[in-house]
Amino acid sequence: PMLAALSDAEWEVIGDMAKQHRLASLLHRQMAGRGSDWPVPETLKARWARGWLAAAARALAMQQALGEVGALAGREGLDYAALKGAWLAWQAYPQPALRPMRDIDLLLGEADAVRLYAAMIAAGAVPGPVSHTPIDYARAHHKHLPPLHWGPQKVAFELHWRLTNPVPGEDRDAVAATTAGLLARGVRAKAGPVEIAYLDPTDALAREPWLAVGELGGGEARDRILLAAPLDEVMLLEAFADRMTAEEVVETDDKGRLRARRRLRLGELVVEERQVERPSAELMLGHLIAEVATRGV
Repeated sequence: PMLAALSDAEWEVIGDMAKQHRLASLLHRQMAGRGSDWPVPETLKARWARGWLAAAARALAMQQALGEVGALAGREGLDYAALKGAWLAWQAYPQPALRPMRDIDLLLGEADAVRLYAAMIAAGAVPGPVSHTPIDYARAHHKHLPPLHWGPQKVAFELHWRLTNPVPGEDRDAVAATTAGLLARGVRAKAGPVEIAYLDPTDALAREPWLAVGELGGGEARDRILLAAPLDEVMLLEAFADRMTAEEVVETDDKGRLRARRRLRLGELVVEERQVERPSAELMLGHLIAEVATRGV
């Protein structure tokens, strides 16, 4: 009923948002399933269908370019791993066209990234239209080299040697060691007919205590994280210090024992929780009174 009440202008807004967030392929696919009875205007259905075809063609071009540059890295003896969308499109989504990509990101050691950059240029790659950053400046201030466009479809590549931008005073040797460790634990998997090197999907963020999750997939009972970034707990506490709330609560465990806990919250998110070894009499009495009021004697 809510969808049926939408005006043509409101559907146009939805169409613009779908284009902005590259969702045309997903929406087109949804129309063949649970969305088959959506009252979507025919013009918008046609637009999403064209988006699906364009994404499918682009995915084939991306797949070919990824295979070619991966093979080039192999001939040069360079360890690499495809990142982000290049993993999601072929390993997490049922069809790569459902996860459109603007570019392909590869992770290498810093010296190897420079070597692959030179090898790609020697093989015909050209800098992108906004690739004016000098390589030395990029190495000092960014996490990847200036983009290169590969092949007749001009597929953009970004060669990373680290996952985050540099910060003042950091230990660059430790950063290099982190990259080397990730590459050493990498895996290989198919992207279409070619085998590509990837980071171990259970490794990159599995040891992080805090994650900012941007994308989930798999369904209610099988949800898995498709896109995430690590969060620094100290930075989180500092950034939202004025919104943190502390509370002490008493709960009854499965054996009927009372346990007092101290929690630090950011909205519904429990940032920290610890057991209170010696809770106050007032806290315990308040809990007991509430229990009697709720359950009776």
